[in-house]
Amino acid sequence: MDLLKAGSLAKKKGGGATNVEDVFSPYVYTGNSSTQTIANGIDLSGKGGLVWLKWRSGSNAFGHALYDSERGVTKELKSQTSGAESTENRISSFNSSGFTLTSNTETNLSANKYVSWTFRKAPKFFDIVTWTGDGTVRNIPHNLGCAVGMIIVKPTNTNSPWIVYHKNGAATTYSGAETFGYLNITNAWTDSAAPWNNTEPTDAVFTTTGSSTNVSGRSYVAYLFADNSAEDAEEQMIKCGSCVINSADAVVDLGWQPQFVLIKEYNVAGSWKMVDTMRGMGVDPIANQDRVLLANSSNLEETNNGPVLTPSGFTFPYAGGNAAANGSAFIYMAVRGPMMVEPDAATDVFAVAAGDGANPPYEPGFRVDMALQKVLTSGDGGYLSRLAQGEQIWPSATNAHGAASWAKFDYMDGWLDGSTASTHYSWMWERAKGFFDEVVYIGNATPNVGHRLNVPHALGVAPEMLIHKRRDSTSSWQVLHKDAGGGYLENTSAFYTSANGATVDMADYVTSTTFSIGNWVNAWNNNSSGSAYLVALFATLDGISKVGSYTGNGSSQTIDCGFAAGSRFILIKRTDATGDWYVWDSVRGIVAGNDPHLALNTSAAQVTTDDSVDPDNSGFIVNQNSATNINVTSATYIFYAIA
Repeated sequence: MDLLKAGSLAKKKGGGATNVEDVFSPYVYTGNSSTQTIANGIDLSGKGGLVWLKWRSGSNAFGHALYDSERGVTKELKSQTSGAESTENRISSFNSSGFTLTSNTETNLSANKYVSWTFRKAPKFFDIVTWTGDGTVRNIPHNLGCAVGMIIVKPTNTNSPWIVYHKNGAATTYSGAETFGYLNITNAWTDSAAPWNNTEPTDAVFTTTGSSTNVSGRSYVAYLFADNSAEDAEEQMIKCGSCVINSADAVVDLGWQPQFVLIKEYNVAGSWKMVDTMRGMGVDPIANQDRVLLANSSNLEETNNGPVLTPSGFTFPYAGGNAAANGSAFIYMAVRGPMMVEPDAATDVFAVAAGDGANPPYEPGFRVDMALQKVLTSGDGGYLSRLAQGEQIWPSATNAHGAASWAKFDYMDGWLDGSTASTHYSWMWERAKGFFDEVVYIGNATPNVGHRLNVPHALGVAPEMLIHKRRDSTSSWQVLHKDAGGGYLENTSAFYTSANGATVDMADYVTSTTFSIGNWVNAWNNNSSGSAYLVALFATLDGISKVGSYTGNGSSQTIDCGFAAGSRFILIKRTDATGDWYVWDSVRGIVAGNDPHLALNTSAAQVTTDDSVDPDNSGFIVNQNSATNINVTSATYIFYAIA
């Protein structure tokens, strides 16, 4: 399946702008020992680029393998060695939407896990150049058309190290062009004019020397990564920078959340850590367990302390052996996360599925960012997300997150819950503009409304419902709704309608770019200093989703959501008195008769013996009965529905 055609990632911004999805893809796959096409949406045959492959798990620790369009599909380099390029039969073609693997065991062994990072050539993002050395000081042209952040150079026809330029890879008394490092070893940066002739690269050329990067008779390839920090934030796709750890985590503000980070300690020896959100990038400052690969090592994937995601960048933990000492300095290259774009249809970004016996058992055809999972026979379930990979939180309890090694989100088109039973159901969301977003943040204990913590998000509109949970400690699930104030997800209580717990008017707290945390700290424990929080944000998107409310009439009434073919998912909660968080979906049944429902706030099994909702093309119909009480006369309700 061409996943980029199925999900919202396929949608493009207007005006001919380039999306990060057009030029970069972290892609995970399972080997099949046969021909396998990786359809990641990157045009390698027409535009050219780099494919960087790594064996993640299995019985062998095969190293990194790099292939690019300039040298040819069969020419392989390995980032963990200084060896010359070799000719291999591991990739058979670069395609208009990815590449095709052969049956070679190093990159496609059956049942083993792999990751690929694909960089497409594009101005202000990435470029590849090759040349033959002539022994002189020489300017090599490139097509970035902007500031150069990092250059990785490899002599391809001889045993010789990878040489790295980074704009910030220098002591305070040196510029980046007066220093260099190595990709294949952990050595600290070296002060030397040898590679770059003490000359900073421009937006059109970089400088090489006859003693290092332009030795006569040697063949070279260079991978250039942009640093377009001066560009409009909406157009930024990549940044290169530096940070320092001084007895505390280093905080890096990119202006956006990354999906890939390559980071190295450069003032002393240190490995090149590689992390990405597809495999699981840390969000917990207390027990950060990224799935880390090392560019300078053939080691399999390991859990380690890598960057911790924030809505606007990342922090790099002081703990976990990252820093050799106070004052440890790091360079990084970061690629922006997928651009939030509006979906064309609800099926692009939301799905309901029962376990189907496959691996993964839930496979909607898009990248799952958040899932709610329930067992029909017991009601057990959890909230799971890509941002908290390998952990789950129970919507029916106040518990902190817990380990769930069976929850695997490292699939391009679904997720694995550890069971393939058809009684296991999942509701799945992909992040998309105007529809759904999910963010993490670290509390700072700001005390009152005048000193709020403003948390960035990428929803693109003001959220109309927020579900909020502290992850590292016992805490209530807090829900804010535009029409009802605030309440709790884990119980049946009526909603707060005053500043005691939340505000009736969310306008003071949410915008199209941020939501604020501040005066709720005492009542809701949502801004404890150093604690990790997870927030889901929902909005109304015409024809796709509806966040709303209604007043009961004691019989039946139609809830108009502006849909064309009815609802696939309905969530209803009474807010003026006690009431469960009831869920219906069209896979289990929204019909003119009895409809199975589940309650998010309980561990009870599914109920199939009442007729509480009926289908309607514009949205849904609610019926009053004593089983759910979702249409009591004069009672108030909130709902969230998806077409």
